[in-house]
Amino acid sequence: MKKITLTIVLLFTSFFCFANDTEAPTTPTDLTPIFFNNNTGTAALLWTHSTDNIGVVEYDVYVDDVYNQTVAYNGNASHGDAVFSGIFGTTHCFKVLARDAAGNTSPLSNNSCFTRYLQILPNDLYISVIMNGTGANNLIAITNTIGPTNLDDYSIKISRDGNSTWQETYTFPSGLVIPDISSHIIANSQANACESGNYDEINDMITNFDGNDAIGLFKNDVLIDIVGTLGINNTNFESDKIYYRNSGFTSTTFDPLNWTGTVIPNTIACDEIEFIGSFTLLTVEEIETNAFQIYPNPTNGNSIYINTKNNVEVSSVRIYDLNGKQVLQTVNPSNEINIQGLKQGMYILQLEIGNQTINKKLIKQ
Repeated sequence: MKKITLTIVLLFTSFFCFANDTEAPTTPTDLTPIFFNNNTGTAALLWTHSTDNIGVVEYDVYVDDVYNQTVAYNGNASHGDAVFSGIFGTTHCFKVLARDAAGNTSPLSNNSCFTRYLQILPNDLYISVIMNGTGANNLIAITNTIGPTNLDDYSIKISRDGNSTWQETYTFPSGLVIPDISSHIIANSQANACESGNYDEINDMITNFDGNDAIGLFKNDVLIDIVGTLGINNTNFESDKIYYRNSGFTSTTFDPLNWTGTVIPNTIACDEIEFIGSFTLLTVEEIETNAFQIYPNPTNGNSIYINTKNNVEVSSVRIYDLNGKQVLQTVNPSNEINIQGLKQGMYILQLEIGNQTINKKLIKQ
């Protein structure tokens, strides 16, 4: 009897609180794109959680001023997020509002308008990351931006020390499917690849390479992408560095200028590799003005510098890690940004110019 009475009291109290709750949640802020797949029209959006006196329960998301979806509040995540599909065309604008349990809604967030990344994305899988560490501290990442893909038709081959033929062949586990906007990370058993150790696969044969070896990605035994040059013993990748592909495309001819190498940090989050296949949205402002330059980038110092064209005024700078967590914010910044507190890794640097948002990839070595 006491349990039933207590339950009724709690239900009545909850109903009374919700019935008398007229306070709306705060407006969602910091809308940030994470990726945009031109081939399938897939995009993702992150934002800072709203707050509420009782509690936020869900968000309504709008694309181009039209309701798109409702997503539940996830208190275990540091941000709200939504995934979109079938979004094609040049420019799209996103808005979000928060709702609490009593039905109170926040004002809509500011429009965050972005256009598709102008680069033509690959029409197949490609090699996106090579980590060439000391000894066997190596890994390879294969990235997919073409939709969920079964890997039964794919293989990786290796040729060492300038040999003119492919010497060993690696095949993926049977039936393995790599999701869209994702990377499959193959690490050596001796690799200190991710601080959490959650790479996708261990294979010592295909990750037994040096900076002068050739690695090829094959589909139905036809070469579609290559790192290094078969038959030429050139040092393409320095030791103790992790190399990120500057842009996503497949090529059967290796060009070292298409790769950026950074010193392997003491720890590296797998997300920093996983999101190599993700292409950040660019804002309208950036497309119109080719807006700004960050230098040096990559950087191993404690400051970066920002130059904008046409003396465009920047109202704020925010930096996010690849989990969407804001790690730095500066209001009305000078052209010098202090990043001393950032760990080694990859980040999204976001500039606010008027009511527009511009995003760039930043790497701290």
